[in-house]
Formats: sequence, C-alpha cells, structure tokens
Amino acid sequence: MTARPPARGADVVFVSHEATLTGAPVGLVQLLGWLREHTDLRVEVVLVTGGPLADAFADVATVRTVAEVLEGPLPRVLFLNSSFSAEVLLESEWPGSHVIARVPELEVAFDQALAPAARRALLERADRFVAVAERVRRHLVEGHGVAPDRIAVVHGCLPAEPRAPAVEAVAAARAEAGIPPGAPVVGAVGSRSWRKGADLFLELAATVCRRPGSKAHFLWLGSDDGSWQFGRFGDDVRRAGLSARVHLLDDHADPVPFQALMDVFALTSREDPFPRVALEAAALSRPVVAFDSGGVGELLVHADLAPVAYGDVPAMATRVEGWLADPDRAAGVGGRLAAAVRAHHTLAVGGPKMLAEIRRGLAA
Repeated sequence: MTARPPARGADVVFVSHEATLTGAPVGLVQLLGWLREHTDLRVEVVLVTGGPLADAFADVATVRTVAEVLEGPLPRVLFLNSSFSAEVLLESEWPGSHVIARVPELEVAFDQALAPAARRALLERADRFVAVAERVRRHLVEGHGVAPDRIAVVHGCLPAEPRAPAVEAVAAARAEAGIPPGAPVVGAVGSRSWRKGADLFLELAATVCRRPGSKAHFLWLGSDDGSWQFGRFGDDVRRAGLSARVHLLDDHADPVPFQALMDVFALTSREDPFPRVALEAAALSRPVVAFDSGGVGELLVHADLAPVAYGDVPAMATRVEGWLADPDRAAGVGGRLAAAVRAHHTLAVGGPKMLAEIRRGLAA
C-alpha cells in the first residue's frame, strides 16, 4: 500500500481583523482576487470578526476560524493584514510560519488603540513588516526600534481599472443625499470618528458655507464610530444651523457614485497612514485636500500638491473655495492625481510587490 503524503497547510493564511467596509478589509479582498488570478498559491483567510464583506471574502478564498487553522498543519506564511490582526499571535507562537505584518496604522492607532499585549507580540514575532507609507516605516523604526531591513513599503492600491459610475447612478446618489442638482459638493468618506476628523469637517463646512455667496454643500459618507462623542454628530450639524448644507449618510455598499458626485474631496483626518478613500477620490480625478496627518502627502506630491498644515481649517477652506471657483484648475489637479494612481497605486503595481514579500516568506 502506497503511503499517503503528509498533509500540507495553506501556503498563506491572511488574517483580517474584521470584514467591514473600511480600507484594510476592502483592500485585502481585492488583493486576494488579484492573487487568485495571477498565482496558484493555496490561500486561506481568517476573519477575527465578521461584517458585510464576509461573503466577498468567501468568494475569493477559503474562510476558516483561527481554531481550524491551528489544528494544523500551520501555514508557511501568516499574513496579518493590520496590526489589530495581531491578536491571533496571542493564541499561538505559530511555529514554522513566516509572519508578515502589514501595518496601516500610525501613532494613535498603533500606540494607543492597539492592545499592549498584541503590540508586543507583533513587534517580537513578525519576521517582516509591510508599511503602507514611508511615514509608517519611520514610525516603526523611530518609535519602536524595528530594524529598517525588516520593513518594506508597499503603498495602498486600487484595482487596475477603477470603475467610473454611470451618470444615472451619480444623479441617484445626489438625490439620495438630498443635494440640489448643480450644487457644488465637498465630500468625505469614512467612519464618523475623532480620528477621521468629523468635527473638523463640520468646522470646514461652517467656514465655507458662512462666507458670502457660497453655494457649496458638504457630504459625509460613513457611519459614526459608536462613541458618545460622535453619536450625536447630526445634532452638532443642526445646532450649527447647517442641516440644509451638510448631509450625513451611513456606509453604502457601493460608495463610488457618491464619491463621483464630489467636486472636491476633503480629508480632515487627524491621523491617516495612507487613506484608501483619498486614492479612490484621486482615481475619479477629484482634487484632494488634506491635513498633514499621515502619508497622504506621498500621493499628493505627484500632483505638485502639499498637505495643509495640521488642523488649519481656514487654509483648507481657502483651497477648497479656490477649486470650486476655478473648475478648470480643479480638473487639472484631479487629472494629475488620477495619473498618479494609474502609475503608482494600482494592483498592477502593488500586487507584484506584495507577492514578492509573500514569496520571500515562502522561501525563508
């Protein structure tokens, strides 16, 4: 009787801390689709918690629990898609697995929000770090003593051909938001939280809307974060007398039509390592204004732009108003940003870089 070959674990197990409609999980679903199309790697996924993207993960990879993976054989590469995925390191030492830690967090998230035990395990156990921006790489080196040769920088990416929405879909999104036809729109996308600067977005709206002759409307697409500070954000809008000009919508399964109706994308985040939503706006040829609060400058530089000084709402308002008053100039900025996304920030560029990191781990 011929002996059966020993069981083999997956080549790579990817761990996503959640399956929400946020940057890290969305990006991972798209990377998994790219890997399935371009490689024969045996891939599995662990979702630490679920969410609306759970079915999308199941469409591109086998989804298993941590307990199922730990029954063995263990994967050759364990890929943590965010620092918050590091809690799986507390359940096992993952002997024999090469651990890659993708880090899409900066000081507030990594140093304060991440549980200390998970942070220690991540810094001690990871064989390789993938920083989503040069700013993140510096934080790992200068803030946590990670050796520079343990870190690769792979910026966030979008699918190779971002989908442009139909005119009818954009019109429907405008109607759903309650924004009058033809009104200029300044928009933001993300959780309605302190870190994302939702309160600063309201301050920006108040600054612009109260200036003589302004016809701008402001749209925030994304739910609040459940904290008491922002559970009443809508009440803040009402108290500011801006209910007719500031429109708040929850997360949407298809955000692209809402992003496309924005004439200017405003990133008011207090911290954002390399925001996917800014990439998405840029891919739609929208000008992007942002505070100097993360790695977004590594995108803006390709359009000869610099971030606004941190927290300088009047300066951000001036830039927004300038673009709204000069659509041709705004279109030029948006065009340069779209070209930058095509050249530097699609999976045609980032996918091979991430695959090289995975293959490095498989060869270790």
